[in-house]
This record gives sequence, structure tokens and C-alpha cells, in this order.
Amino acid sequence: MCNNCSCGKYIYKLKDATCTVTVDFVLTYVIGSGFFIKYCGKYYIITCAHLVYGTPFSVHVDVQNANGVANKHVQIKCDVVGIDFAADIAVLRPLTTIESPGDGFDLFGHPYLTFGHSTCTDIGSSCYIIGNAGGLDPFSICDGLVRDNKYVSDLATETMLISAPTWSGNSGSPILNSQGLVIGMVCFIFGLEEQTSSTLVGGSTQYMLQNIVKKIIKNNGDYITKGYMGIQYFVPVSDLALIFLRNMYPNFLAGVNDILKGLMILNVEEPAITATTPLQTYDIITRIKSLSGNREFNLGCFDKQYHPSRLTWFLSAGDQVELTVTRPSTNTVFTTTITLITYPPIYDFPFSGAVSSIQDKTLTTIIKKDKSVSVKNGKPPLIKPKNHFVRNNVIGVQSISHVVQKIQTSNTGSNTNTNTNINSTTNTGSNTHTNWTRTDTNKRQSIKPKTKLIITNTGKKKTTKKKNMKKKNMKRRK
Repeated sequence: MCNNCSCGKYIYKLKDATCTVTVDFVLTYVIGSGFFIKYCGKYYIITCAHLVYGTPFSVHVDVQNANGVANKHVQIKCDVVGIDFAADIAVLRPLTTIESPGDGFDLFGHPYLTFGHSTCTDIGSSCYIIGNAGGLDPFSICDGLVRDNKYVSDLATETMLISAPTWSGNSGSPILNSQGLVIGMVCFIFGLEEQTSSTLVGGSTQYMLQNIVKKIIKNNGDYITKGYMGIQYFVPVSDLALIFLRNMYPNFLAGVNDILKGLMILNVEEPAITATTPLQTYDIITRIKSLSGNREFNLGCFDKQYHPSRLTWFLSAGDQVELTVTRPSTNTVFTTTITLITYPPIYDFPFSGAVSSIQDKTLTTIIKKDKSVSVKNGKPPLIKPKNHFVRNNVIGVQSISHVVQKIQTSNTGSNTNTNTNINSTTNTGSNTHTNWTRTDTNKRQSIKPKTKLIITNTGKKKTTKKKNMKKKNMKRRK
């Protein structure tokens, strides 16, 4: 079958270049997907940072038909080369087989994937993902369409959106084009609360993924030197953003047709507030230019408009960028220069900007609440979004790793049956847990209260105990 064939049967022949990733956190196992690449003659495995986020006890991958040998299916122990937390990308290094530690097992002839070009990928073209769907079906394939090859939102980096049905366990699955080239990686889904699958799926684009992976491998460690402009939250200038701006500033770009461009700032901090012309809330940045190179491009969510991470993510502290800015409060256009700082650690975790999918809801709420929003004392009111993730019927960003929790068993001297209940919780910005029960005869360590992680649009983490654990504790007290 030719390489240009778009048939799923051809794509599925690449399944051996993918793997199931299992991360042991002592009290829990996290299960996801990954895929092999080859860089400078060495094998590496690419997966999502949220799978290994924290301090894992061990990481291993399930590999089938190792080195192209039929029916040779092995578990390979790995170590973590490095992580880009905010971009949700991790690189693993295969070490040795679990079955025969120290055997010097070498992936000398194992298949691997190569990168394509996400920017050149046509929207509406076919795409495929291969991974461990639901944590129950390793190496399974699914197809869909490319919804957007450069989705622009206030997520930390440029992302890709696809329509392939995706479940927990698909985190780290490669997104392949019809030629079998990697054009992205599955990281999250957009969905309502209690939703564990979706056909609105997002992940890293090939452009961001390939360049970040190179940085991690060259550094042999985490990629933490990326640049930061001091703009944590923004929303593309489109329908609801324009309604909001015109409601606040009636004369905003009156009579101007070319207004569907740029990113409206919702939060500014250092170094944006100390730029040559300090930025303000609701300013619109329409263009970015690197002063240490010749790269520049328009910003926004429409054709030939991009996410600023395409530039700032690969610059460092001390580098300067020039921004073209429109200020709605005065109807003026100006340029300002920002000296980048290192990306702040408090934001450097998976889905650190995970409010993009509800920003339109935020703007809608503000408009409905007060249709006579006005400027007071020359300053616009500050948007203080609430935690919209815990509201009903609100779309949120959810990672899609699969979590299995270990539980202690009692030994009565006879057969030991362990019911391991994995409770179903869908949370925003953390792992998606799937409902199922299994029987095991091995002893497990004791459970500690399961928590869910909610990422609010202030970039903070909030932890809440699950209701069912509270009920159990109440019964014990009685």
C-alpha cells in the first residue's frame, strides 16, 4: 500500500511505533499513551507532562512486536529526560525490559514516527490517533478531521483541534495525517462536567511539539527557560470580545472594518506593566516582532494570525519583543517594547492557562450582568472571573489520562478478592478518571482520600475531597 494512501489500515500499521505509558505514583497508577521518535540515532518516547507530573516512583511502557520481531511484546522501564510543564510535553528515555532487568535490551530496529508540518496541514483533512482508549484498549485507532491547525486561545501554547473521538487514556497519542506523519499530540478534551470523552479534542501542534522536544533532549532536562511577556490571560478579538469592548467603549474603532485581529488582554503583570509603554487590561495586541531576529507575525484567531507562543516560547529572559497595540479606551494605536523574563514557575504546570474555553462565557456573563458598563476615573473595571469550571453546563479543559488507584487487601488465609473501585470524576485541568471494577489477588497499599484538581482562571490550584470519601468517614464516626 502506498504511503500516500489515506486508508486507516495503512495508518494502523504504524501502531508498533506507539506504546502504552504507565506511571507508578505508589498509591496510584496513571495510564496514558505515547510514541517513539528517533533523534541523533537514539530512541525517545514522547508523551504528556500531566502523566508524569509530580514525583513518580517508576515509569514503564508496553511495547508490542519489539524491534520488529513478531509476538515479542515487552515492558520497558523508562526515565524522564525532561518536561515542559505548561506545554504539557514530556520526553522519556527507554532503559531496560521489566522482565529481565539489566539485560541490555536495545531498541535497535524498532519502528518510530517522524514529524510532518502542522502549519501546512489543511483544515478539514483526515487525521488519526493511536493510543490506549479508556485505559482498556491499547494500540487502538480512531479517525477524525482537523478542526483547527493553530487554535489560538489563552492556553499557554498554540494547540491543534481535531474531531477524532477521544477517551481517557489517549493522553500522549500521536495525531497523524494521512501519510502517517505526526502533526500533533493529544493532550486534552473540551467537555462538560462528568464527560469522559469528546470529539472536540486538543493537543500540541507539531510546530510546538517538535521544537520543544529538541530543547528538552539538548538540555537533558526540563525546559524552563522559555520567555514570558507578562500576559497570562487573553481572548481573541472576535464576536463576544467585540460586543464587550463596544459596550464599554461606544466609540471603539467606529467606522473601521478591519477589526477582527489581535488578542484582548485580561490580565497584565511584570514585565508587561513596565514596558516602554505599559500595557493595560483590555488593550489589544495585534502584532509581535522579535528584536533579536527577523521573525514577526500577526496575532489572533483568524487566517494568517497566530498565538504569541510561536515566538516567545523559544526566546529567553533578556530577549526583547516589540508589540503593536490598539488601546480601546483612547482609540489609539502604538508600539511598545517588552524585555522578556523567564516563564514564572507558578504558571509552569499543565493547562496553566486553562480558561480559554470559558472566556466567551465570562464575557457573556459580564455583558448580561451590566449592560451599562462604563469607564470610571479613566480606568476600565477589572474582570475578575469566578471559577466557571465548577458551574453546570460550562465547557472546560480536561486532560485525559487514566488513573487506577491501589487499595489494601485483607488476607484471611484463603483466596483474597480485592474490589478495586475506580470512582468516576471528571475534572477540569486534571486527570479524567473512568468507572470500572476489577478483581486482583495481589496486596495493594492503603488508599488515601482521592482528590480532584480544579484549575481556576487565576492560575491557582484548589483541592477538594470527593463526596463519597466524606460519606465513608461519616459512617466510621457513627
